Amino acid sequence: MNESEQIAVAPTTSDERTMAMLAHVLQLVGGWIAPLIIFLVKKDSRFVRFHALQVLLLQGVYILCWIVAIVIGFAVMFRRSLCMRIRRVCRRLLCFCCFHFFGWGLWECGS
Repeated sequence: MNESEQIAVAPTTSDERTMAMLAHVLQLVGGWIAPLIIFLVKKDSRFVRFHALQVLLLQGVYILCWIVAIVIGFAVMFRRSLCMRIRRVCRRLLCFCCFHFFGWGLWECGS
């Protein structure tokens, strides 16, 4: 790589590195709110904005995964409940049919 092809990267200050680290660490306590506050407060620092935005996107994926897991959980729970109800109705229908066709039929033939 030539010197002219290298991308000029501004050196980061200790304050910027601390705020970027706080954005990552505070997500454990504050969820998505703490990184959002850091993102909005430190708009002038590209380094801090980048890291705060990373955390916000990670929290978005995390929330989306929880929503999908909850939907799948409810679907499995209600599917099992629905299957049990259908089985119960089918058993009752089968018992009714057996009693009606065999029981009443034999009773009528016997009289």
